[in-house]
Amino acid sequence: MKLIKMKINGLLLFDEGIELDFIAQQRVTDQNDAGLTQMMGNIYRQNVIGIIGINASGKTTVLKALSFVLDLYAKQGKLNSEKYEFLVNEQSFTIEAYFHFDEDKLMKIKSDVVRTIQDKLEFEEEIIWVKKIDKIRKSLYVFTEKHIQKVRSQENSPYLADDMSMMIAYMKNEKPQEIIDLISETNKNVMKAAGQIPVQMVGFLDKSIEYLYEEKDANNHLLIRLKFKGQDREIYLNNHQHLEANLSSGTIKGLNVLAAVEKVFKVGGTLLIDEIENHFNKEIVRTIVNFFRNERTNPKGATLVFTTHYSEL
Repeated sequence: MKLIKMKINGLLLFDEGIELDFIAQQRVTDQNDAGLTQMMGNIYRQNVIGIIGINASGKTTVLKALSFVLDLYAKQGKLNSEKYEFLVNEQSFTIEAYFHFDEDKLMKIKSDVVRTIQDKLEFEEEIIWVKKIDKIRKSLYVFTEKHIQKVRSQENSPYLADDMSMMIAYMKNEKPQEIIDLISETNKNVMKAAGQIPVQMVGFLDKSIEYLYEEKDANNHLLIRLKFKGQDREIYLNNHQHLEANLSSGTIKGLNVLAAVEKVFKVGGTLLIDEIENHFNKEIVRTIVNFFRNERTNPKGATLVFTTHYSEL
């Protein structure tokens, strides 16, 4: 199940709401189909979305809103999670999300959210529609009463929490989605990649490194082994944080990002990165973006959504 469009209306920071549409608007041909995944006929989904703006223009909040929608519907998240601090002052809002699933079906879910007198967010109402994909693009998002499958207020679901979406019933039958959110890592640089890191990946970021990997010592404790080319001495570390003294910020961030890229490529997942240019030169950013635009490296149509200050990216 893949998100193809989301809308949130009623947020204080966005008078006209937030809307992200992953469907390609222009006509697609063999000459301009890079970075697209075909859904049906001439309807294609974008594999790369860039959100561009100056400081304090709302880029990160839009990305957090997307993360919120993905968590809520695809990962059984809860409205009152501490992760969604940008909702702390909201009294009510409405979410609409559209998903592509089972190759030829679309689902629309609309959720009305309110704040209770106990100062908690909960679902006031939810409606789910399901239909087959329309080959005519202009009617792709048109749903009628005959497509309605579930209405929250009409369901007898005593075990459904007030702050959890009824999408949980659909997601139980879906494969777990690989959604990796690196938003909170924008200004943090602690390496999280585990196991053997491919030499090519390390060399792409820092050509002076001969190898870098982790294993368990005789007492089953973490052991990180690092060696630079031209040096006989191997460096042993027992904490990821200690790598900051030996590797540049760009290398550490790059290893984390490339490890995440590898995970989402395996299953066609989604990767969210805030300020993608932080600690990177533009060539590295361009390479990461092109990985998602290339069908050979991204055969399952994984999605990258990033924010940046630079329109040229």
